[in-house]
Amino acid sequence: PDTDGGDTIRYQGMKIVGIGSLPTLNTFLDKPSIAADIARGTKAANVCGPVYVAWTIFDGQPDTTPFSSRIAFSTSEQGHCGTDWDRTFFISPPFKQNQGTAVAVDPRNGKIYLVWRHVYQPGGDGYPDGIVLVTSSDRGATFSAPKLITAKGFAPFDQPSISTTTDANHSTFRSNAFPTIAVDANRNVYVAIQEKTSPTGTNYPTGYYEPRIVIRASADGGTTWTQ
Repeated sequence: PDTDGGDTIRYQGMKIVGIGSLPTLNTFLDKPSIAADIARGTKAANVCGPVYVAWTIFDGQPDTTPFSSRIAFSTSEQGHCGTDWDRTFFISPPFKQNQGTAVAVDPRNGKIYLVWRHVYQPGGDGYPDGIVLVTSSDRGATFSAPKLITAKGFAPFDQPSISTTTDANHSTFRSNAFPTIAVDANRNVYVAIQEKTSPTGTNYPTGYYEPRIVIRASADGGTTWTQ
């Protein structure tokens, strides 16, 4: 808000960015993410920057193994302020088991960073559990080839839901390992996700692990990563 305690958020209408959650189309849309950039190449205060939306499209039945899903992306170009959207296109091939996108924009130059979780499933595309990255330097017109930024042995912490009717003493809510991302003004990229970690010491049984939030960082625009 631009005034202390003031209500500056106003409903200005709705636009459909993607469609597919219909039984007749046999698809399901899930977990959208959004990011907006500043207006570039102009000093006009009334020009809004581009807006980017990514989401998951499940093809067919999501409860089957292996499931099949794609990562979709669409742009509302600079000056359109979300009133118009480019056609949807897909940026996840050759990865076929995908979910949970996160988008960030480099504040220096508008470069887009998009990450999501790839889920390993027997009989699937053959890729391991991991976090996948794509980037775009032309405001979402084209993207780099998807690549895993997690190392071999990456162990996501996925907690299944357990209802009270199944186990009254150990009920849990579902919590899957989906990434989040941020980019600072020095070209540093940060991706965080919950992972399984094995604590050190002698008081833990074999195979024991705990969930931890782990951050991966890149100081060169997403080319190399450290943990």
